[in-house]
Amino acid sequence: MQEKIKVLGIIAEYNPFHLGHLWQLNEAKRIVNPDVTVIILGGNYTQRGEMSILRREDKVKLALNFGADLVVGIPFFSNIQAVNEFAMGSVAVAKKLKITHLAFGSEQPNFPYLTKADEYLQSSVSNNPEIKFKNENYANNLAFNFEKFSIFLKEANHLLGFYYALAAQKLNFPVELIPIKRAVEEVSSSKIRGLLKDNRIKEIEKMVPFETISFLSSKSISNFESTFAIVKAKLLLESEDELKDIFLLPEELLKRCKKIVKSSNDYENFIHALKTKRYTLTRIKRIYLYLLLGIRDKVDDNSTLLRVWGFNHKGEEYLSLIKKSTNLITNPHRSDYENSRSLKFEYQANEFYDFIMNKESSRLVIER
Repeated sequence: MQEKIKVLGIIAEYNPFHLGHLWQLNEAKRIVNPDVTVIILGGNYTQRGEMSILRREDKVKLALNFGADLVVGIPFFSNIQAVNEFAMGSVAVAKKLKITHLAFGSEQPNFPYLTKADEYLQSSVSNNPEIKFKNENYANNLAFNFEKFSIFLKEANHLLGFYYALAAQKLNFPVELIPIKRAVEEVSSSKIRGLLKDNRIKEIEKMVPFETISFLSSKSISNFESTFAIVKAKLLLESEDELKDIFLLPEELLKRCKKIVKSSNDYENFIHALKTKRYTLTRIKRIYLYLLLGIRDKVDDNSTLLRVWGFNHKGEEYLSLIKKSTNLITNPHRSDYENSRSLKFEYQANEFYDFIMNKESSRLVIER
């Protein structure tokens, strides 16, 4: 019976949940007509290296309210890394959840994602990529190699979709990809966050469901940016030797951080002063987050547990179907944290998020 079930999966951050997300969710359900819909969701921190403007519990409530049956977390360390690691960690969760159809937004919905991913992975280039831009960033070097296969990844969602395809092929995961053309081009999470920073709520009301508004606060962005004082103190008080093992922080960039922070007065000034052709703004933001949270060395998600954050009755029924073959966790016990470095770190990072955002801790969301 389980083999015949159609399970729709969507990987999302919902930072915040807007009308474009709602359209995508409804369109994916229309195309697939699934038996169960699963959202694989980023939590209190984002892939771009920021604190989410919506706390995890609020995003879960919105997802369930607008059509999801089950919400499961993206592994914490995968969720705060570059696109390739983010995609691999998220798609690995989809595989464990036995997702049959994975939907995502795309600027090029007719692109043959799986075919091109397979073609690329079967080539020698994928194992021995040619480095063309010695002084530029990793993304530019990858783009150069992809273009040999007529793979042009200029748009953000198209690039992410291709990495989903690469991850599925690498994991030997026979999922059907459902690229969906973005319908509401003028609506984006980044635009909404910009409006929220300026407290332009009236304009935001046109871009999000009414339910999203009640969870938004203009203070969420300023609260996150106030963490600059913590990062500045670390850079001023700790030596290069003490900071040298911060994850993905090269010695050259660490020296620049320590120099530039002395004349920087706020978060925006600091990260933009660090930006170069080689170090993109997104990469700088992630390194800022690693400094803030004290993430050191290689960050592997050594937990095989899938964190269930919310479900309705249909989602609960599906969980009962897969629980014997999938390592699920709903209400973690202290022993779960102690036995897993990644779960313990996530727990501590979420406590820090609640402190900075002045919010109560997130709980499991169950809709009856």
